[in-house]
Amino acid sequence: MAQRIFFLAALTVTIGVASVFAQNVQKEGTAVAGDVASPMKEAASDNKKVVKGVVKEVSKDKTHILVDSTKILATKEFLDDSYLEAGDKVEITVEKTDAGLKAVSYNYIFEEDPSEDVELPDANRSEESPTAEKR
Repeated sequence: MAQRIFFLAALTVTIGVASVFAQNVQKEGTAVAGDVASPMKEAASDNKKVVKGVVKEVSKDKTHILVDSTKILATKEFLDDSYLEAGDKVEITVEKTDAGLKAVSYNYIFEEDPSEDVELPDANRSEESPTAEKR
């Protein structure tokens, strides 16, 4: 489970950075870190919003997903790359299109589950150690 979380977190960061870089190259022909916002970028952000929630369904034909009660259009490649499954807590950036909301990027939302906490033994409490010397 920890390996999957680490892999997905690393993949999310990598895809996010690549996505931003690709968008800058596609829109302006260059990608410079720290660009001043242009009117073109501001207009593009008006068409985007973030949907947060739990994935309820991933369509078998991989054309859409259902996050809570919001239907989001997606490509097969997007769903293959994201490894989204029913039950995942996500934050998906969508773009408003004539066909509906289209998935642009995603982030997994990880919350610590208190039931998964493991109590580590205290080094000062030698009586619990199986190798502790008996007096």
